[in-house]
Amino acid sequence: MGIAISFIRIAFWLSCFVFGFLCVIPSVYLPSGLFDWWDKAQHVLAFFCLTGLGILGYPKSITKVSLGLLMYGAMIEIIQSLTGWRFGEWADWLADGIGILLSVIAFKIFIPNGLKLFKQKH
Repeated sequence: MGIAISFIRIAFWLSCFVFGFLCVIPSVYLPSGLFDWWDKAQHVLAFFCLTGLGILGYPKSITKVSLGLLMYGAMIEIIQSLTGWRFGEWADWLADGIGILLSVIAFKIFIPNGLKLFKQKH
């Protein structure tokens, strides 16, 4: 395994940890609306990026990365619902799934050959 792939994998796991931590710490600035679009956009963007890192770090395991992140998003929402200061929402989990799907589609459309070469080398 090359140094680049090792760095990407470390970045992926560190990003997952940081994102998870930020999702469960107390926040006095929670959205006041029932359905805050900016919050959903943040979920889409975060899971788009996490999925991209995951695919680059584990190019032979796109399905496992995608399903793992989808379960991770569900786990975050469950944990948030168990705290007294955050709220788990199914719409956040849906936004996570949209971010994952968009990232997979982007990789399949924009760099299909590059990803195939990356799979062969690593």
